[in-house]
Amino acid sequence: MIIKQKPSDFIVREVIKLKKENRGKYCYVKLTKENMNTEDAVAKIARILGLRRKDIGYAGSKDKHAVTEQAISIKGVSRERVERLRINNIKIEFLGFGNERISLGSHEGNEFEIIVRDAEPRLKSVKEIPNYFDEQRFSRNNVEIGRLIIKRNFKEAAFMLMNEYKEVKEHLSEQKNDFVGALRKLPEKILKLYIHSYQSWLFNIMLSDYIRKNSQKTRIVPYSLGDFVFPEIRIKNKKLPLIGFQTETNEVMKKEGITNRDFIIREIPNISAEGSERCAFAEVKDFSIEKVKEGYLLKFYLPKGSYATIVAKMVFY
Repeated sequence: MIIKQKPSDFIVREVIKLKKENRGKYCYVKLTKENMNTEDAVAKIARILGLRRKDIGYAGSKDKHAVTEQAISIKGVSRERVERLRINNIKIEFLGFGNERISLGSHEGNEFEIIVRDAEPRLKSVKEIPNYFDEQRFSRNNVEIGRLIIKRNFKEAAFMLMNEYKEVKEHLSEQKNDFVGALRKLPEKILKLYIHSYQSWLFNIMLSDYIRKNSQKTRIVPYSLGDFVFPEIRIKNKKLPLIGFQTETNEVMKKEGITNRDFIIREIPNISAEGSERCAFAEVKDFSIEKVKEGYLLKFYLPKGSYATIVAKMVFY
């Protein structure tokens, strides 16, 4: 199965309700981008407009290797200024004004159009998927670095980050044993990304275990950090924890040798993780599959936070 052979093979359209008015402190625009992640696109727009990065908000980070559409809010700019923007791989369309900043989670979900090449479908219809986090969530070493931070092995975490971030390397060259200080040189959102990756991997394990225990027939699909387990029959949906300091101890935590208190990181308090819950299964709406010249075209809607690549794996593996 091949997806994302080129950006136009993977189209994402955000679904969001905006409270638009004739005037407002925020200008709402539709950002269409290709082969660029959302944060880089927003940072570039802020720089060209002479704004602070925090003056621009968006609801969710969209795939880099794709063509994506989403709403962003830009504080204190006119329609004329944004419509004059000309940036490679970015298109801007004015939507209106409002007084509410678009922030993470403001959207309802996403519509997808995906070309899948070199594969034949196992299924012709999908109504729900196991709500796994897919490869895009993890990247290289993210889970292991998150685990090291949670287990207070700041030394190993800093060493793993030295080659990626010059701030960490420079700090350790000056203060060889200040590993917490080296980590603090990174932005909070970067450090939180590693914690979130670890939480997501733990969730995937819990979800796989839940499916194994409750489905007599399953399919196994390997990924870089283990196996996805897909049920062959529909089983009861429930909420599973994204582990944090408010999570009750469970079997996965015992196997990992961690407790909920480990997610209170006193050395770097702002990256402590409270934890939350996530549904074991996500509903797939408006699913269709069509044979096209390149392979198969999938169209469907998913709620926010769910992964379209899991739908493709459900259909083709």
